[in-house]
Formats: sequence, C-alpha cells, structure tokens
Amino acid sequence: MDDSTGDMRTLTGVNLTKLSDDCPPGDALAPYQERIRQWATEYLVAPHADLGRAGPVCPFSAASISKETFWVGCADRADLTANDIEEIVADMIPVFHGLPPVDGPDAVVKSILILFPQITDYSIIDEAQRRLKEKSIPAGLMIGQFYPGCEEPGVRNSAFRPLQSPIPLLAIRYMVSSDFPFLTPKTRWVEEYLKKFAPSVPPAVRTTIAARFQER
Repeated sequence: MDDSTGDMRTLTGVNLTKLSDDCPPGDALAPYQERIRQWATEYLVAPHADLGRAGPVCPFSAASISKETFWVGCADRADLTANDIEEIVADMIPVFHGLPPVDGPDAVVKSILILFPQITDYSIIDEAQRRLKEKSIPAGLMIGQFYPGCEEPGVRNSAFRPLQSPIPLLAIRYMVSSDFPFLTPKTRWVEEYLKKFAPSVPPAVRTTIAARFQER
C-alpha cells in the first residue's frame, strides 16, 4: 500500500481508497466516488430530525471520517450473487484488520464500505449481510447493509429508515459498546457482546442475561 495516495489493491480485486482521497481514474469506484462521499459526509455524519436522539445518524462513521480511517471500494458487476458478495466481503476482512492503524485508539474506528452499484435485487445484499453477520459477530465485527429503500427501522424511531443509501453497499467495522441494541434479537449475539465488553462476568451468568432478552 502507498500511504501517500491512500489506496490499496486487495486480493479480491477491489481497490480500497480513503474517503478523503481520489481513487485512480480507471478504478471501478471512480464513477461513484463523489456520490458516496457526499452521502457519507452529508448524511451519515449529520443529525436527522427523525433519528430519535441527538448526534449524527452514524456516530461511528463520524469518528472514522474525522480520523481518516474510512475506506471505500467498489465491485462494479451486475452478475454478482449473494455467495459472490459474501465471498468478497469475507476476503476483505483480513485486509480490514491490516489497514492502518492496526493498534491504538484510532484503530477501533476504522471502517470499509464496499459498493455494489449494479445490484438491483437488494434481497441479495440482505442475504449476504445475514450470513456475514452470523460469522462476524463472534469475531468482534459488525457488517451492515445500506441500499436505496432499505426498510430496516431505526433503533429509537421505528418509523425512521437510517440504512438507506444512494448505492447498495456493505460496511465492515469493529463492534463497539454502543452496538448492544443491534445484538439483542439473538441470545448468542448478546453472549458475544458480553464476552467482549464484560469479560469478568462468568459465562453462565452471561448466558442467563442473554436468554432474558429472548423472554421479553
């Protein structure tokens, strides 16, 4: 990788470029870069009247962009299946871990967006995200889906749809303590959260706490 240009070619053939940098002219990201940059800097990091809380739509992205640890890549193909997308994102995870910084306080806020601009059947994005989430949570990662018209409701306002973006994409980032509301739907997700953020709690107690969320 060349830190002066801020881009990296991955094993999947997807080139990663920092949001603040310009990608190479012939890169797959080039036709979409300004559009996704505008969305990230004007929507993700801004407050929204329907959000149900103060602060930006995505506090994590705000920190990542501020620290210049926010990377974007593009898989510009129309023939991708859910399996293909799952493989592209899974192959990107070791690359994600190796992106600078690899340690220190800023390492936890780095993130990657992988764009799939030619995908029009968004159920493919949802299916790939569901599979990846099951594997990523035990590894301390969060994989999120964004696309036009995404109906996933907001945590504090179920009428708000925060995961809408102009281009379909999947995001990779580290799990943080504020992710708890996203993990309550499944007992094993809550257990993984508690294992990471409350390691001193005995395993049997973690299991009991996690199970209580399924009884509500």
